[in-house]
Amino acid sequence: MARWIPFALGLLLVFVPFFESRVARADPPTAKTVAVYVLTIWTEDADDQADALTKALRLRVLQAPGWSLIEAAQSFETLAIALKCPPSPDGACLQRIGDQLRADHYVWGIMEKNKATPGGVRAELHLWTRGKPSVTAHAAFSDGLKDPSDASLRAIATELFGQLTGADAASVATPIPPRAEPAVAPLPAPEPPAVASSVSSASATGRGFPAQMAIGYTALALGAGALVVSGIEAARWVGDSNDSTNDRQSIPRSVTDVCAEMTRPLAVDACSKSKDAVSASTLAWVFAGVGAALAGTGAWLIAADHAPTRTANGEVAGDASKPRVALWPSIGPRAGTLDVRITF
Repeated sequence: MARWIPFALGLLLVFVPFFESRVARADPPTAKTVAVYVLTIWTEDADDQADALTKALRLRVLQAPGWSLIEAAQSFETLAIALKCPPSPDGACLQRIGDQLRADHYVWGIMEKNKATPGGVRAELHLWTRGKPSVTAHAAFSDGLKDPSDASLRAIATELFGQLTGADAASVATPIPPRAEPAVAPLPAPEPPAVASSVSSASATGRGFPAQMAIGYTALALGAGALVVSGIEAARWVGDSNDSTNDRQSIPRSVTDVCAEMTRPLAVDACSKSKDAVSASTLAWVFAGVGAALAGTGAWLIAADHAPTRTANGEVAGDASKPRVALWPSIGPRAGTLDVRITF
């Protein structure tokens, strides 16, 4: 039995981060906030300026009371291509992007060089909110603003954020000099490049691989391993039990306790096989219980991670549908199996 001690210690280590993570998640938010994505601005000729303004907007969201920033690794352009949006993104396209992000709010925008003003760029931003009309904001500024920490660019980000949300510059933690910008005409949406949509689903959804999913899959794998070990021990149990029974049939019936008759080789073997069968039986049941518990916990964690999340103000941040998980563990005399079926 000592050979299974390292395996048991490994199972214990799996549950330590699990319990710590559940305790950390138990604390409720202290204030109501609106969670929002700020997607990388779409541009064809002003990459540096678009990237700088995107970062400045994200910094502004981080400073705004009542708002929280959700990290997004992909740009609006990547999502539009992956979801086969038309050249001018329509309501259905924006809805699909919101569903893929599992978000109720996100900011997207486009930028281009200002042909009317050499050395300048124009930006048009939109705040998409689930179930509500989009809000639009415009700005024009010098193409020399490429540093997101530049005070002038941060002032532009503050003004744009105010146009989108109604927040005023005084709510920023770090004061930013006010900056007036002339009104500009709306920008036409650029056409996406004609490429096949080969973006992976993991990139399109913008969801990373969270700790809960990692723990869930680890627990599921260890549970399946424990059930396999249980099946092996069950097979040893049946084999040793049969060998012990066969040995007893060759021993005179007058010998009632084979373990007390140590002068007969068959009695010694029958006694040894009987003890081995008891040990194998115990291990089979122990690992069956541990495997079922781990597999069930892992499946529950995986299913729970797909459940819709809510922002602190109670808004659903994604699709309300949940996957259905079914488990069919079985243990036989020769093998142990765990059938897992997840329906999305």
